[in-house]
Amino acid sequence: PGGRMKGETRDVSWALGLDVEWALLKDQPLHGAALDEDKCFDAQVREIIFGIMRRLGGSKDNPRFAGFVRSQERFYQQLERSFRYGKSLGDFWGSQTSIGQGCALSMIYINVTVEGWRRYLGRKVPEVRPRAFVDDRSMRHERTATRSLTCSLSLSTTTPSTVRSSSTL
Repeated sequence: PGGRMKGETRDVSWALGLDVEWALLKDQPLHGAALDEDKCFDAQVREIIFGIMRRLGGSKDNPRFAGFVRSQERFYQQLERSFRYGKSLGDFWGSQTSIGQGCALSMIYINVTVEGWRRYLGRKVPEVRPRAFVDDRSMRHERTATRSLTCSLSLSTTTPSTVRSSSTL
């Protein structure tokens, strides 16, 4: 899940095409939904990112990784932002959300939230198959699954980051 080496956004479309082809060949219904986060990097809640990192990375058993997560938390706690207009800077403020889009670690942070979403959805609604590429997420079910997909969409849209659009396939 998430951004992969040599991967691209079209991978989600290819996977969907294969799902549709499979359903047509098997003469079975296919139900699904596609989600795209609005302002993906700006909408990330860092407290959630670092919490997921601790769980996925085994911070209790890996002191070096735990130290890395703490260093990232300290970095973002001290980070101040401002608007720039020409050569002028506006007032500075601290932020609880957003990750640096130019930061080399930003894709790892996005992958952490996507993997957290995928595992959470898989536990809550195991019959739905979630997929993702960076912030483009999708889910599908081969059988009549209106209730499962409705539940999955509800779980997905109650996360702190906003979902720009959702559509039934």
